[in-house]
Amino acid sequence: MMSADDVSWLFETPIAHRGLHNKQIIENSREAFMHSIEKSFPIEVDIHLCQRGELVVYHDDTLRRIFNLNVKTKELNPDFLTYLKYPGVKSSIMSFGECLELVAGNVPLLIEVKSSRNDRKKISETLQLQLQNYKGRYAFQSFDPILLKEIRALNPDVPIGWLCCNWWQQEIKFLDKVYLNYFGPYSSRKINFLSVEKNLLAKNTMKFLRKYFNIPMLSWTIKGQKEHQAVAKYCDNIIFEGFLP
Repeated sequence: MMSADDVSWLFETPIAHRGLHNKQIIENSREAFMHSIEKSFPIEVDIHLCQRGELVVYHDDTLRRIFNLNVKTKELNPDFLTYLKYPGVKSSIMSFGECLELVAGNVPLLIEVKSSRNDRKKISETLQLQLQNYKGRYAFQSFDPILLKEIRALNPDVPIGWLCCNWWQQEIKFLDKVYLNYFGPYSSRKINFLSVEKNLLAKNTMKFLRKYFNIPMLSWTIKGQKEHQAVAKYCDNIIFEGFLP
């Protein structure tokens, strides 16, 4: 049985960002996840809510970058997922259920939940339903603290983490920027770990939280051995891509 307080497993092995992908293997694909399993790396996976309340494995808010389609991810019809073949491979966008069947507990999952302001409750309920019989280890993370609160209410035994970035650079309200930069991290007693953008690790806020609040920290996205060495003293594990740590 999982415990939200036991996050030690999350810091044992570097985590493959969107699966173990490269120029030949595309992110968040079956091939990337199978490659991660072969190399025994935990997988960071992105999920979105689309039409009919289906969760799909995909990072971006639109299909433009990978499929050159001007379609919002939340507007995807799940019946058409199999027709969206990734460039250069035979596989298509997976549903979250297909992802769980593929990974099947062989490696841990770090599930990044993309926010949808009007559907937080639906996202949380769907996650709880699809994961209730899953046997592997997993944790949730999100940039949205309200969504994390919803997820925590339905999944009290699952570790959750808050994703931290430079909120001043985001297109959000000024007061939200102030809260998320200066006060948000200090409410981290309600969560189990922080997942911190690498450029923020050396900030006094993060060093204080790690030293005095004993909050374990992941760092993202680390893209080489030099970066790995540079952040090692500031964090407890990394989310990586582009090299094998």
